[in-house]
Amino acid sequence: MTAVIPASLLTAPGSFSVTVNNPSPGGGTSNALSFTVTAVAPVIQNIVPGSGKVGTPLTITGQNFDAIASNNTLSFKGQAAIITSATAFWGPVNNFV
Repeated sequence: MTAVIPASLLTAPGSFSVTVNNPSPGGGTSNALSFTVTAVAPVIQNIVPGSGKVGTPLTITGQNFDAIASNNTLSFKGQAAIITSATAFWGPVNNFV
């Protein structure tokens, strides 16, 4: 069996119980095994534009950013920058049971 775990269930790292349930008659719930969601550091892949004058907005793309802008921090020359928006895509996690 292959299952795609919804991103809404993977919002924080931790260890979670996985079971399978079959309907009656003759069904039931399986034993539980643990699945661990690990925290991963953000990765910057690109900054656009690559140069500009003071006040130029930057678009930073990468992986493992939080979709809520206030949950991210961004440093420019070691100083906090203002994040005006953020988006995140959580790809499917396939769990073979």
